[in-house]
Amino acid sequence: MIQPRHGKSTPLSREVIVDTAHQLVESQGFEGLSMRRIAADLGCTPMALYRHIRDRDELVTLLLDRSVAAAPEPVLPDDPRQCLITLIDWQYHGLSAHPWAIPIVQAGDLMPPSILGTMEKIYAALTQCGTTPEQAAVVYRIVWNFVIGSLTHRVHRDRRATAPPAQVTIPAEADPQTYPTIAALSSYWRSASRGNSFREDLELLLTALLDAVTSSPPTETP
Repeated sequence: MIQPRHGKSTPLSREVIVDTAHQLVESQGFEGLSMRRIAADLGCTPMALYRHIRDRDELVTLLLDRSVAAAPEPVLPDDPRQCLITLIDWQYHGLSAHPWAIPIVQAGDLMPPSILGTMEKIYAALTQCGTTPEQAAVVYRIVWNFVIGSLTHRVHRDRRATAPPAQVTIPAEADPQTYPTIAALSSYWRSASRGNSFREDLELLLTALLDAVTSSPPTETP
């Protein structure tokens, strides 16, 4: 039995460790996660944790698995393109609900095995759209980079003050005599919905990629 800071005796187990780690990352972000901090919160030594968790990487993988399991997949439409959009949009919003997970998936070093089911559905839908397996891998790699970039932008946007960033104000206030094309887009730069168009942008990107890879035969390796 261990004596956590809140005073209630709790048996130390993998589930208890993951619960405590989850509370930490949700309240303090990924940078606040350490085995030493978890041990302090649970009232045990860091070495005691390693009887249940192999290392920090395994703990983070378990946290990612928990987040995936907590977000059941949506009902998928029969049309493969709409199925793709639904699945990828679900991935985006699932990750945006857990900002601490974004730098982990961005680094690409760790991956929860539970995500394989979603990946299988995405690759299957891509091949149903007419891609080869190799083309499907390329399309999803490009789309995934778009998802990560959009998530990173969203996290920074949500953390910013209410004042618009320089990426908005500088082009919005561009001199129309010197930069007429940029200045003509002034209403676009100032639009409140400019940063909230993930699904629409995803549809455009997928359409362009699928049209590009399916309109020409795959290149044969000599």
